Amino acid sequence: MKRKVAAILATNIASQSRLVADDEEETLRRLSSSRQVRIFAVGPNERPANM
Repeated sequence: MKRKVAAILATNIASQSRLVADDEEETLRRLSSSRQVRIFAVGPNERPANM
């Protein structure tokens, strides 16, 4: 079971890396936007409960 989970995780990381490389500017824009939404939702010095 551990090997299956490790294989799934490795595949997921490789896929995400490829997607980021395909459009790095858009990825960074979305990441920045996501961070702004979280800061607005919980405040600049607070952390969401699930983090």
